[in-house]
Amino acid sequence: MKVNIICVDNGAGLSKNMRILEGVFRAAGVHVTITRMPDPDPRRDRSPRAERTFQRAANLSRILFRRPFPFDLNVFVEGIFPEWLPCARRNWLLPNEEWFLDEFREYLSSVDLVICKTRHAQEQFNQLGCATEYISFTSEDRFDPSIPKAYDLPFHLAGKSLYKGTKALVDLWGQHPEWPCLTVLQWSARENQYELPNVEYVSRYVDDAELRKLQNERGLHLCPSEAEAWGHYIVEGMSACSVVVVTNAPPMNELATPERALQVEYNASRPMRLSSRYFVDPISLEEKVGEAIDMDTAARTRMGFLAREWFIENDRFFRRRLTEVITGC
Repeated sequence: MKVNIICVDNGAGLSKNMRILEGVFRAAGVHVTITRMPDPDPRRDRSPRAERTFQRAANLSRILFRRPFPFDLNVFVEGIFPEWLPCARRNWLLPNEEWFLDEFREYLSSVDLVICKTRHAQEQFNQLGCATEYISFTSEDRFDPSIPKAYDLPFHLAGKSLYKGTKALVDLWGQHPEWPCLTVLQWSARENQYELPNVEYVSRYVDDAELRKLQNERGLHLCPSEAEAWGHYIVEGMSACSVVVVTNAPPMNELATPERALQVEYNASRPMRLSSRYFVDPISLEEKVGEAIDMDTAARTRMGFLAREWFIENDRFFRRRLTEVITGC
């Protein structure tokens, strides 16, 4: 079988999705081609480089279209690029519902199957009349047992995103000078980066070894996301046996349930394409962060253990389920 994964290689979550899919497909004996596309949302990428990339991909798709189905299967990750639809016998979509643009809807009739990372996504696409399969998803296993873990050291991995709830955390830390130093990893300076004695910003390039060290030695991962489709930084924190604090809203609370994470209530929401943005309640955030900081060692260890146990079980489920679906294609 020949599979073409069509994805925006953004150096962040989409790139991780692409690599994970590629690994599972190759393990199943599938021949994989990666087609890297520019971001179809002009608000996120207006560069001439993106336009040149798009044009090259469009030209290539027109060449391939002259052949009888060069691929058995296209897998579109997040966005549907219509020029590629005729180049495979079947077309699948792995969506991020909060980034599903209105312009993609007209092409859903050409998508044979929507493979869903969460039940929340499956519900949204079922309502649009799509054929769906729940496969879950996975993230990189970041656990390194050789690195001593300090559960009282808080960590927030914002990366490139503006939707990780970073400002709410920084505002809260400004009210609690007695709290331990919060490490905020952002890939570029943001407007919420104001100086506080107990907040350390890491905005420089961090290689994978240093990031893994941060994820393991800091045992309290603060993830009050406004919106996610999967939430790699949530799941990676759980893989590292950490105590994770998340927003109690879908799909975040689908991954990090109360027995394996602390959930923060939200007090407002706003539609975001096929999903919503959820804004954490400052009082609830203060309560849950305080609870995490004050937890005893046994409770922290147990929550971290349950988080990692779920990660391992879910990772196995996802790999098995995706292999079953691709085999039956």
